[in-house]
Amino acid sequence: MSDAASLHDPRTALRPEALQRVYLVFLYRGPAYTSSPLTPEERAMADAHAAYVWDLYQRGVAIAAGPVLGGSEPADLVSMTVLRAQTAAEAERLAHQDPAVQGGRFRAVLRPWLLPAGM
Repeated sequence: MSDAASLHDPRTALRPEALQRVYLVFLYRGPAYTSSPLTPEERAMADAHAAYVWDLYQRGVAIAAGPVLGGSEPADLVSMTVLRAQTAAEAERLAHQDPAVQGGRFRAVLRPWLLPAGM
């Protein structure tokens, strides 16, 4: 059976050996969050955040990342990133090294997530 087919096979999809742990990083508005127009300092922080996430993606650490659009629940959720990390501590470290988290624009909340291996 091919890897793609096994992802959808209910006999194997939920076996522990068929799952991988990744980490969801929910970025909420932090104490220094403001809406646009951004000041030059806020623009620099936003640019540093984008560069940081792009670097994680280029290194294969971030699987996906981007803004969360629409809706009102919860209103302060602005972005999400999916990280590959060996441990929860490593994922926490990576999330909190984000310049926008360090600068208070965002507040990071992490949750482990199990996905079929190979995704």
